[in-house]
Amino acid sequence: FLMNEEEIRWIVDNLFIGNKLARGEVKTAVPGAYVDLKAVRTPVIIFSSKGDNITPPQQALNWISDVYSSTAEIKALGQVIVGLLNEDVGHLGIFVSVKVAQKEHTEIIEALDFVEMLRPGLYVMELEETAGKGKDRYLSSFHEVRLEDLRKLNRLERKDEKPFEAVEDVSLMNEKLYSLFGRPLVRSMVNETTAQMGRTLHPLRMQHWFFSDLNPLMWPVKAMAPSVRQNRKPASNDNAFRKLEDAWSQVITGSLNFYRDMRDAATESAFFEIYGSMVASGVAGETKPGLQPAVADMRELPYVKEALAAIDQGGYPEAIARISALLGRFASSIPLSRLETIQDYVRNDEVLSKISENEMRRLKSEAGVLALLEPQRTMEALPHLLADKKDRQRALSLLEWALSLKDVAPLQISFANSLIELIKGAAPAEAAEKPGREKKEKISAAPPRPKKNRRELRKH
Repeated sequence: FLMNEEEIRWIVDNLFIGNKLARGEVKTAVPGAYVDLKAVRTPVIIFSSKGDNITPPQQALNWISDVYSSTAEIKALGQVIVGLLNEDVGHLGIFVSVKVAQKEHTEIIEALDFVEMLRPGLYVMELEETAGKGKDRYLSSFHEVRLEDLRKLNRLERKDEKPFEAVEDVSLMNEKLYSLFGRPLVRSMVNETTAQMGRTLHPLRMQHWFFSDLNPLMWPVKAMAPSVRQNRKPASNDNAFRKLEDAWSQVITGSLNFYRDMRDAATESAFFEIYGSMVASGVAGETKPGLQPAVADMRELPYVKEALAAIDQGGYPEAIARISALLGRFASSIPLSRLETIQDYVRNDEVLSKISENEMRRLKSEAGVLALLEPQRTMEALPHLLADKKDRQRALSLLEWALSLKDVAPLQISFANSLIELIKGAAPAEAAEKPGREKKEKISAAPPRPKKNRRELRKH
């Protein structure tokens, strides 16, 4: 696959220089329109590795902090972002490693069918190895985190990114110099024939065809291969040459790892020495702020204001979405099997099964914001949303069903029981207090203490 000049320039100018994609500065084919990552409505799965020295986890995740101002905004926009972290695989290994394909790739593909059932927010995907085989070897679960906590992981508060402003200026200058002087010279020396020779003789291609049947020197190897394959006998573990091979392999591996670490450290040091000094001397110009700096009050966001204004509006679908969001605050982790069970429940529900995908996303977004910022008011509004007796019975049935699931957190069970008491005891016809009637104790949306419940937790 060959890219033309226009495609290469677009990638370099918009993605590699200036981080324009995260800043919302990438133009589309429509005049005056720009690519807005906030407009993405399908779940986003980010797979990164601590062993990746080209795109480390911090770089792979920082765009979230650039695009979104807060956790509330992620929820208000109905976005689901899932991060999966590998401990040691390298940059290319993320894509081509067999172990990664058998583990992370398999689990990501399996999760695609159910990740839509997650409430809007930011999640970490965790994989637990079991005694099973194939698809059953790993158990996937999702743990919700906050964007505000993610920002705290940047110990340097991303001040180490400032030298890249100098890199951007230098890159733009080099690109102009090449366009003026280098490009005309190269075009005068290169034609289609020399270009094809350059591609064929490229070292990465040569190492493949040099050791193939295209090279006459390799023809005897093809003739000897069947005989060698047929008479091959594995050496025993105590074979002296095998032990020497293992020892030498470890020496080579250690040497290459040492070289890599020293090379990366030297490169990083030289980078900050060169471009850091340029920033200190003012060569890089003015600092470019991120697209979305953190806001002081999340309630000032327009999406959040709209959700808060509708806290007492809606019916059965809104009530179910808010019950789910309220209970979700106390969830430790969400197994993938739980999402599959929830999906089946929604499909079989008389009302929820008729809601469109966009409407379902809106309900989850609104409920997530309300449960995050106003959990007490959200809980107190539930009886108003469930004014119809049939809707109340459906909601109570859902809560009873939720209590029957395996591995429900103790705080979730206690809070679910509180919601059952609230819905049963605050029916519209009975809510008005009669003269002389004793006022009921107010139920709080704060984390309840675990207590004995009508249903016991099931164990694996």
